[in-house]
Amino acid sequence: MEADLSNVTTRLDPRDPVGGGFHTRLEQDGSGQFHLLRLLPEDADQGVQRTGYRCEGETLSRLVWPDANNPLAAPQEFTLLDGLRACAFKYLNAGGQWLNVWQAQTGNPLPRAVELTIADAEGTPIRRVLAVQ
Repeated sequence: MEADLSNVTTRLDPRDPVGGGFHTRLEQDGSGQFHLLRLLPEDADQGVQRTGYRCEGETLSRLVWPDANNPLAAPQEFTLLDGLRACAFKYLNAGGQWLNVWQAQTGNPLPRAVELTIADAEGTPIRRVLAVQ
């Protein structure tokens, strides 16, 4: 997650119906996810990759889209952690406020940081704050 967030990029692409920035979704059941475009190493063929993370039920997953230009396609999902009691994301805005859902702002298309909070199977809380770029 740290590598993805430290290599995030934005772009304007008329073929991308949701834009090329950082997007979040929070469901009524409390599950949430975010996705972004990240720069790949210089030797990679395509240059960018659409990737994301999902907290759903007891699982934290990494999402990878087969085509960076089509965020509406179904991503491949890779389980990172399973058997969690809790999992949630928050997003830090330029004013220092933690938000449950990120809304791009003029001049601030990306959050300053992403907070991941989980509780393991025993209920032990773990909080990690990751800088964006």
